[in-house]
Amino acid sequence: MAIRTAILLPPNQLSNPRFEMFGRLLEELTAAGATAFARADTAESNASDVFYLSFDPSPSDWMLALGEVHRASTLARTVFIGTDRPPSMFKSLEDHRVAAGIDTLTQTAWQNTVDTGYGIAGRHDVVDAIKGQRAGRPFESDHYCIYKSATQTKLVPALVEYLEALQPMLKPRG
Repeated sequence: MAIRTAILLPPNQLSNPRFEMFGRLLEELTAAGATAFARADTAESNASDVFYLSFDPSPSDWMLALGEVHRASTLARTVFIGTDRPPSMFKSLEDHRVAAGIDTLTQTAWQNTVDTGYGIAGRHDVVDAIKGQRAGRPFESDHYCIYKSATQTKLVPALVEYLEALQPMLKPRG
């Protein structure tokens, strides 16, 4: 079963000309085997079977307003895109215990089609499960590391591979 991914956009961005970048991301996610769609970044978008791709490197207000268990579950399915560069990016990932992070340099390289597939900061356990190559210090923290996929050479397919490995590791909401 394909993973479901939602690109979270501020409601006013759904009709913005910058949406072209998001459209390309939707196409690449779909080509990599994910079910992908854009959603307004509001509480009505919350669904327990969706991975969220957020271009805001911090949790949305509605995520922070959730109860502790639901907030943790939602953040565990959220990828921050456009974070600070390592090692400072790891503070945000560790603080919020999100699924993964992609820093601004990696995002910009992807946007400019200089895509090497390298630069996702993922959880150690997931990276090890997919046999990713860790970059080592200073590109890792207690629970996250920048890695290179053993099988994918492009950013979006590497992200889909990572999320597919993460999905069975997530505990269902209690």
